[in-house]
Amino acid sequence: AARPQDTFYTTKVSGPYVYTPQYGLRRVEEQTSSSSASEDNLLTDSPWPARNAPCFDLLNSFMERCNDVLELVETTGHFQLLADVIEAGGAGSASFDAMLNELHVQYSAAMKTFFSQVQNVLDIDNSTIFDVAFFDLRLTVK
Repeated sequence: AARPQDTFYTTKVSGPYVYTPQYGLRRVEEQTSSSSASEDNLLTDSPWPARNAPCFDLLNSFMERCNDVLELVETTGHFQLLADVIEAGGAGSASFDAMLNELHVQYSAAMKTFFSQVQNVLDIDNSTIFDVAFFDLRLTVK
């Protein structure tokens, strides 16, 4: 094989000519007392804008939505465990079984209401519809 003639960048991964990044976080073993003074420069002189900059609004909204969907999935898993306990023969007394059954029925109704209002949970364009429906679902769960 022929060696490439043009080089994008010449970096070494080990040895005396190893590439050390100018921006970003340093590893723990690299931090010394002299590096803590220049740590402020690493944070302020970064070429990237702050995380709450307007260019990241769409990404931040999507990340918040993913966290909401994660909470929805975890809550659904918890209520599915309750449904499994009910099907397996209950959790003890008849009154406790009736209470668990009632909780499961209320949660199922709340989920039907939620999904009748929200067709796509990852669509951040219609965020007010999702926010209202998700808030109502969380109130029902609490």
